Amino acid sequence: TTGLFIIDVLAIVVLATVYESAKNIFDRRIEEEQAGLVEIAKNLLTESGGELAIKDKSLVAGDTLVNGNNKLIDQIARIVDGEASIYQENGPEVIRVATSRIAANSERATGGQLDKAIEDVLYGGDELRPYSTREIIDGQPYFSRYEFLKDPTGKTVGVIQISTSTQ
Repeated sequence: TTGLFIIDVLAIVVLATVYESAKNIFDRRIEEEQAGLVEIAKNLLTESGGELAIKDKSLVAGDTLVNGNNKLIDQIARIVDGEASIYQENGPEVIRVATSRIAANSERATGGQLDKAIEDVLYGGDELRPYSTREIIDGQPYFSRYEFLKDPTGKTVGVIQISTSTQ
């Protein structure tokens, strides 16, 4: 019986290792796909009006106001087949200025700050880098990617979030 127990334990360890390996491969593929979707979204932003900038305390793409631009953010959400949010740097805060998400009160979920844990990962290292994660949004599981939005000089003006359902 001791021999069977050892075989059972080894089988469980092998299965857990195979599962974790498959999950990592799946997550890398989703991350690569979402990186492509974020590039499409960034291109849509600049094609809608031009280069990104902060003007009069608002995020703009050329002459197109991004803040509260439901038509633009909904177009991005449709193309990525998920949810999309744009955050603007506002001093030390990173504030959601456009989103496809509808809050419980049936209004757009704008005005909130970027989650502190995500902000720490994005801004916390020696260099700014994109961040991909699994998260729960409004009770539903999503795979999300966060990337920086930059003006023509390379200065970060905001963050774009693309989230696709994992169901």
